[in-house]
Amino acid sequence: MGAGPGTGALISALERCRAEPVQAPATGPFSHVLSAYRTEAEFLALAGRFVADGRRAGETVAVAATPGRLAALTAGLGAAEAAMVITIDLQTVSNPGSLLPTQILPLLAAETRGSGASPPRLRILHDASWTGQRAEACGRFEALANLALGALPMSLVCLYAEGSDDTTQEHAVRTHPVVLDSGRHCANLDYDAAWISTARARPLSPPPAADLVLRMDFDQATQHLTRALTLKAAADWGLPVERALDAELIVNELTANSLEHGGGHGLLQLWRDDRDRMMVCQVSDHGHLTDHLAGQLSVGLSTDGGRGLFLIHTLADVVLIHTAPGDTVIRACLAL
Repeated sequence: MGAGPGTGALISALERCRAEPVQAPATGPFSHVLSAYRTEAEFLALAGRFVADGRRAGETVAVAATPGRLAALTAGLGAAEAAMVITIDLQTVSNPGSLLPTQILPLLAAETRGSGASPPRLRILHDASWTGQRAEACGRFEALANLALGALPMSLVCLYAEGSDDTTQEHAVRTHPVVLDSGRHCANLDYDAAWISTARARPLSPPPAADLVLRMDFDQATQHLTRALTLKAAADWGLPVERALDAELIVNELTANSLEHGGGHGLLQLWRDDRDRMMVCQVSDHGHLTDHLAGQLSVGLSTDGGRGLFLIHTLADVVLIHTAPGDTVIRACLAL
């Protein structure tokens, strides 16, 4: 059967599809597929085939990729064909956690509004080349996509490099029900429909040494001081002014959530992550976030439900959540 999730998990899943193919399950209107590439040329070949297959089937085709890959793909397609492909620049969409509420769901809504009773099926290719903390956030996006999109008429095909690190490979095989290899769709026997619950129950990595972290306990009377602390830290760590204001808004939303849902008080921690070059804003409280899709569905600014988390996902470059009964930690990171 090959290795389980861990070292070589992605390659193992592909090899199992070749050697012991199990028919892909009927997953309903939504299809979430994992595939892999070894070289840049292979990525572009797979992406080109994905576009061609979708166009032949009369589907609406979108590609979410890095700018260089989008340019190479559209050049290979030719001007006329490229004009029919919706492109999503993953340099602009810097947070994997914002793909659902700001890109995929609005695109689905637009296709439905413009196509009458029977809109064409939507097909999206996801270039899953995220690194660092974004790679961890990507795994959570993949799992949430299964929850948010399960009843919608679309296909999401995610391309991972075979040389991805072990953690990225494990997340990939745990969150995709179907594996695609050499044109064959197979059931992914390592898929775990409950993985997002397991991932969110797992504690986040600890912050660095205590002397490198700014800490502040807050309640209703002192919440306003968290904003001043955030602005000063952002300035000290070189965050541009407009992004410092985003950090202030993120912290305001996080602390407000703690006051309303986390027992009326919480702990703010701020630090500079020099490895990934990010400012980290983390709030801990005694709440329990039971709705995995909170902040992942597009909401109006006048809507209370999920608005704060929606804004945080939109503004931050990475959002990671740990939650268990009486213990919630939300970490939002902004690139320096």
